[in-house]
Amino acid sequence: FSPLQRGGALRYDTTGEFSAVSSWEFFDVRPLGMKACVGAIFDGRYMYYAAYGHSTMLRFDTRLPFRDSDSWGSYEAANTGGLDTGGFDGAFFDGRYIVFIPWIRTLAPGETKNKVHANFLRYDTEGAFTSPKSWDSYNAERTDGLVSRGYNGGAFDGRFFYGAPMYD
Repeated sequence: FSPLQRGGALRYDTTGEFSAVSSWEFFDVRPLGMKACVGAIFDGRYMYYAAYGHSTMLRFDTRLPFRDSDSWGSYEAANTGGLDTGGFDGAFFDGRYIVFIPWIRTLAPGETKNKVHANFLRYDTEGAFTSPKSWDSYNAERTDGLVSRGYNGGAFDGRFFYGAPMYD
């Protein structure tokens, strides 16, 4: 489960009784940099949390203890590729890359509008999570001459990613 506001992660053991307290775990990830998140994506080993309104990317190694800070990693993705890369609404995994879906970004001091964006952020799972070389970005705001930004989810069909823009 992804924390929309509080910065804590929740996990349910599906082999346990749903209503049993012992089937649930909570870990406060705020000291490691977790803030609001919308959605998470799993690549077979790591759980990646989609940063909402900020650019601190976090992941959890599912092979390690959930409530151990050494099981978690973070990366500050701000300005990847020279773009404002922060603020997402979910992610896709294609077998190699984690692609974060753009939504809202952090406003600069004095800024009051246009916080929705179209800056996709991509992480190459074959590279080190904390290496800038493993991350890249793309501004899709004017693809094919159409203006779209602020994607609220989407789908992946095995070849293409589909985005659902909220704003034009």
